[in-house]
This record gives sequence, C-alpha cells and structure tokens, in this order.
Amino acid sequence: MQRVSFISLYDEYCFNLRYASSMLRSDGRQTFITLFKGLQYLTPPSGSPDEYEYCGHRTCASSQEISLLLEALDDQKPDLIVLYFDSPCFGLARFLTRKIKQRRRSPVVWAGADSTRHPADNIQFADIVCIGESEYPIRFLVDRLEQKQDFSDIPSLWVKKQGGVHQNPMLHLESVLDRLPWPDFDPERQWAIAGDRIQRGICPPRSLMPVQVPIAASRSCPFTCPQCGAGHDGLVFEPQESVRLRSVSSVLDELKYRLQTWPWPVERIEFRDEPAPLEADWLAEFAERYPTEIAMPCFGETRAQSAGPDEYRMLRQAGMFAMILQISAGRGKTEEFRESIIQTANHIHDAGMKLLCKIAADDPLESEADRQQTLNLLHRFPKGFGIVDNTPFSFSRNCAIYQAIEGKGLLDQFEQPDGEHAFQEKSMQDFRFWDCIYKLAQFEDIDSLCLDDFVQDEYMRRHLDALEGMIHNLYKTTYVSGSPVMEKDRHVQSLRNRLTESHNLASEAPVRILREWMQSFRS
Repeated sequence: MQRVSFISLYDEYCFNLRYASSMLRSDGRQTFITLFKGLQYLTPPSGSPDEYEYCGHRTCASSQEISLLLEALDDQKPDLIVLYFDSPCFGLARFLTRKIKQRRRSPVVWAGADSTRHPADNIQFADIVCIGESEYPIRFLVDRLEQKQDFSDIPSLWVKKQGGVHQNPMLHLESVLDRLPWPDFDPERQWAIAGDRIQRGICPPRSLMPVQVPIAASRSCPFTCPQCGAGHDGLVFEPQESVRLRSVSSVLDELKYRLQTWPWPVERIEFRDEPAPLEADWLAEFAERYPTEIAMPCFGETRAQSAGPDEYRMLRQAGMFAMILQISAGRGKTEEFRESIIQTANHIHDAGMKLLCKIAADDPLESEADRQQTLNLLHRFPKGFGIVDNTPFSFSRNCAIYQAIEGKGLLDQFEQPDGEHAFQEKSMQDFRFWDCIYKLAQFEDIDSLCLDDFVQDEYMRRHLDALEGMIHNLYKTTYVSGSPVMEKDRHVQSLRNRLTESHNLASEAPVRILREWMQSFRS
C-alpha cells in the first residue's frame, strides 16, 4: 500500500490538495497532510534575514520549522511526497525540496497554480510536476508506483527521467464534480507547522478556519483577467470547459457533515468560489433547501454582470449575509461597464446583504485619471459598504499583461523578487496611497470633497505611515475585530436583540412547563 505525504505551503485551504488526498483515501491508500504555515503568514518576514534558514520576499522558514517538517516526514514514511504552492512560495518549495531529497529517496511532485503556469521552470527542481487539477494524475501515479510500472506517459504530468523530461498533455477535466470525494479535513492525519511549533489539526494558528467552514461549490473562474495566474485562460484548456458546478445536494450533504464533525463551533460558511454560483435553477433549489437543512450565515464573492437582482435576492433568502464584489482597476473600463459595477453593488445592497469590495488595484498601466475613476465609482456605492484588504498588483511572465507592459517599455519599473515567479512594481508608494484613499471612501463621515483634498495633498503621499495608521484606527473603532464584515453598532444591536429574546424565552419557560404538566395530569 502506497503512503503519500501532502505538503501545502502558506495555504491552509488548499482544496486541490485536500481533494487529491480524499481520492487516494477512497482507494484505500494512506495519506498525510502537513500545512507549512497559512495565508495569514504570507507577509514580508519580520526581523533580520539571518534569523531564518530560508528567507524570501514574503515567505520564510526557521531551522526549527524545517526540522519539524523533516521529522514529520520521517514519521509518515511516505512513498511519494507532493508539494502544493503558488508563486510566492516558489523559492521556499525549491529550498525544502532540496532538504527533503537529502534525507529521503521518495519521488517529489510539485503541484498547484505555480507549477501549472511554470512547468518548464519547476521540473528543474522536482522529480515530477503536475499541471492543472491533480486528483486523477496523482491517483494514476500512485497506481503505477504501486505496480512498479512506468509512469512517464501519465497525462498532466511532466516527468524527469533519464536526463530528459516527458511533457504530457493536460488530462481532460472531470465534468461531473459530484464524482469527486469531499475534500479531506480529517484532523487525525493532519499537522500544522508555524512559529517553530507543530500541532495536530486542519489549520495553523491565526487562521480564520476555526470559525468559518470553507466550501467550494464550483470549479474554475469563468473570467480571464490579463494578470490572472490561475492557469485556466486558454494556456492549458479552454475556459468554457473549465467552469463546472456541483449539485445542490452534494454541497448541502458536505456542509451537514462538516457541521457535525468540525473541531470548533461554527459561526458561518465561506463559499470559496470565484464567483459564488449564480445559475438561476441552481440558486432556486439552493435558496429553498439551505435555510432549513443548514441554516447558517454564509458569504461569498461575485463580479459585475454575473447576475441580476433576482439571483441576489435568492442568495439572501438562502442565508447569504455578505457578498464580496471584486472590482478590477479603472483602466480601459467603458462607462457601460462602470455602470454595471454600480448596478451589481445596488443589487447586493437592495437584497439586504452587506456589500464588501475587493479592488484589484495598482494596475501598472493605470494613470492617475484611471485611479480617480475608481474612486468616483466608490462614491456612488450605496452607503454602508466595506472594503476588505486589497493586494498589490503582480503578474506572471505567462500572463497577457506581461506582453502589454513589455510593449510599452515599462518592464524596468518592475522586479521579480528572488524566490517568486511573479513581477511587481519596484516602488509600492502609489499602491499604498491609493489603497488608503479607496478604504477611506467607505466611511460615511468622509465625503467626496474631503477625499479629493486628500488626493491632491502631497504631504499625505509623503507620509504614508500616518495615513495607514489612521486607516488602521478607523477599522478598529468602526468594525468588530477590525473586519468590515460587521459594524460595531450593528453588532451591539444584534446582541441586544438576542439578549431580549433569551430573556423572553426564559420568562415564558416556567409558565409553559407548568401548563404542559397540568395538561398531562388531567389526561
């Protein structure tokens, strides 16, 4: 029986890994999952680089953390090791693979979005690279290893063998997602490494997973943004074949199981789809069944032009309390498309959901006028919206926007940090400034005239630490735990309502019990 160790770098959700593990377990194989830190740790390392054995642009590993990983692999005794990671972890994956191969003879597979985008680079450091979705290729690989057969022709795998590389085409995608087993969240065979410690469990410290159960109802984003690194925009397979949806029954059955087995009290459900399913027939069934079969608050993401008001009302009927509207940068947007963004924002608000925004800001081809257009857009949003953290713009050499930037002679303004495949601007001043300006637009007491003054104020641009400190304090004083999902005033009112309901129920209980007792006595 083959034993397979899965390692996820800086991503505790890692659905592709968890699905692959479940598929092998359904075949009777033994699998182990080790989470090397999580999304909350993906920041520039603090302190001196000398404090770490590996130190990259946004990732790091101490000697103790590396020792813990190697010792975990010694205990697991795997026949196959699979690393999943995205671009920021490329250098860390390279470093850890070298350490692992010095200690173990097991083949090492690299999988995930970065390997899908850069198989030719990554096969230089791994024995095998998996491109695209990995459940079936990994299953076929384990079958061949167990039978001691050649595996150099398995679709979706690039295999280093006898001094050459076998480059196999992409395996056809699974069209019926219900055929796949649910992702593996079994805490008995999972460990998390962070902060020089290892602990058993399905996520590292600082993760949001203890309070919100993640689920994916679909696969592959239907959009093909020019900077996207997801690897589904025609480079490896056609977009129209990639977007697939699970049945409502499959989603609800998994959620029922999660609510029964989740290691912590659940506060909400997180739909990690890009975007959340908005197909009318699917939503109609979901809106009818979710409130009675699950009845938990949930949230997800959406895009402009994805659906109309009826679909958002059905989501609210189901229990969706918030929607994150992804907004791309202002460059090249027609007036018609900008109006569609406003319309979608109003649909979400009118349906009774909290409108949250995530702005794909800092497009390197944007002008100040483009950024002002985005700000003008936010001024027209319904009051009460919030902005979640925006991320600096980055792009891969294989993305469409790379050619546009190269064609305009702007590549000298960008750098490729050591240990990453993604490019980013050398100076982040503009991103930091406009990130603050966009976030200020959500606060009702700061009007458009005030913000326009901020935009023109050179002192603010030069003193970003002060501006960012103000934003931090505004979030802390306005929102619960500093998250724009819930305003403090609204949260306090909700607690008051629940306290009143509890008091009323407590007052009625003795009378109700007495009546029931008297009724039973008479009968």
